[in-house]
Formats: sequence, structure tokens, C-alpha cells
Amino acid sequence: MKTALQTMVIHKAINDLGAFEALRLAKEAGYNAAEISGHFPCDDAMVEALCRARDELGMEICALNVVYGGPFGPAQRPAGSSTLSLTEDFDRAVAYARRLGARYLRYAGSPAHALTDEEKLREYFAGTEALCLRLEEQGLKLCMHNHDSEFAKVKGRFILDWAATLAPHLCFEFDAVGACHAAVDLRAAMGKLSGRMPLIHFADVKIVPHAGRVHLEETVVSCPLGEGNIDVKAFVETAMACGCEYFIIEMPDQPDPYASIRLAADNLKALGFGYTF
Repeated sequence: MKTALQTMVIHKAINDLGAFEALRLAKEAGYNAAEISGHFPCDDAMVEALCRARDELGMEICALNVVYGGPFGPAQRPAGSSTLSLTEDFDRAVAYARRLGARYLRYAGSPAHALTDEEKLREYFAGTEALCLRLEEQGLKLCMHNHDSEFAKVKGRFILDWAATLAPHLCFEFDAVGACHAAVDLRAAMGKLSGRMPLIHFADVKIVPHAGRVHLEETVVSCPLGEGNIDVKAFVETAMACGCEYFIIEMPDQPDPYASIRLAADNLKALGFGYTF
């Protein structure tokens, strides 16, 4: 298993400094692999800069972000981004992934708001399975990232469980914070995806004291890895046991993102996982 950086964490630096310089600073902070998020344009110029970072810095690109809406309309893209759509930009997404040497395409979540009954679940994941098979013909794997909404239940089963059953060639990018917000057991949820979970997003969370009623997101907040409430050592060991290939560090906007990712790397190394970098 390799530790990687989700480039969402440094998306402002990528916009301000360019992808090569932003990734050079990430390498100085200890990272040698990155997942490409959808927070900046994915075009020829960006891919060239990423290829340069791979070739000159040894920065492995482990996965490329795409969007997929399925039969319920186009997936939403981050404002101002040109994220590739699997249904509209299939050939370009495959070409970029090959140029970057990435074996995985990942998309962020199902349209859970539309998957309200078994018929819709079957329709959506039939389309997903077809895309997985098309990508496998190109030597690529498709991974679905979960949020808390994938732990909504239909007929007593999590949407995530339906996905695993109805799309047998789909892989998963397990997201720790999504599972935390859904109040499910992290290791039990990961165990059900064992062998099909090559990517994991890890953003630690901490509970902040509050007075009076507040929204959940104001109480459970993201923080650098190892500075929060999650048992990081147990989580990493479970990820390894489940066959995870890339343990991807993620956290929402931080005042100093490079200090935060360096602290996360230092905390992982202190727990004995320095060899994953």
C-alpha cells in the first residue's frame, strides 16, 4: 500500500503556482503519489504538467477524477471545472489516464437522492456495470467514492451494499469521513468491500465543543490526519488487510495546506507507516 495525496487539498496552489510546482512542494512534504481531483481544469496543458511531475519528480498518479450521473441526468461538476464526464468524454478520459499512467478512474458518489427504490438502483448500477466493463477493455478500473448518502437504506440495505451486488466489476474508494457522518462502524463497512477497495480517502475528524444547537458539520470537523478522533493505526491496518493499494490523504481547505499534509505524513510515520510513502 502506498500513501498518496488528494490534490483537492492543494488545489489553490495548483491554480496559483501550476501543477508541477504545487506537486514539487507536496514531494518536499513527503509525498510521492497523488490522486487528481476535479477542482481544476483537466485539459492537455494540465495533463502535460502532471506528466512532467511524474517524470521529473517521480510523482505517481494513482487515479484520475471523472463524473458520472448515470440515467438520471448529467453529474454535477465543481464550479469552474472541466472535469471529464464518463458518458460525454469517455475516450478523452481513457486517453488522459493512459498518458498519466493511472490505472483507476474515480467518481464522487452515486446520485443517492434519486436511488429511492430497487428499480432505480438496478437501472443506475446496470449502467455503472456496463461502464466498468468498457473501461476494463481499456485496462482501467472504475471506483465509486462514497459520501454519507451511500449509507442511506433501500429495503433495509445500504446503497453501498446494493452497488457491490449490482455492479460486480465496480471498485470502491472508501471515504472515512462519509462513513463517520453516517455513524457506521468504519472497519465493518470497509470489511464488506474487502478485495474491491483499491483506493481509500482518509481525512481525520475531531469533535469540537459547542453550546446550544448547532448543525452536525459544525461539531464534527476535519483536521490533519492523526490530530482527531479516529484510531489511525487501526484504520490503516484494516485498509491493508482489505487490499487497499493507495491510502489517500484528504482534508478540506486548511489555513496552511502544506503544513497540514506534512503533519499528516509525520503522524503516519510516527505510527510505523513511513515505508508507505
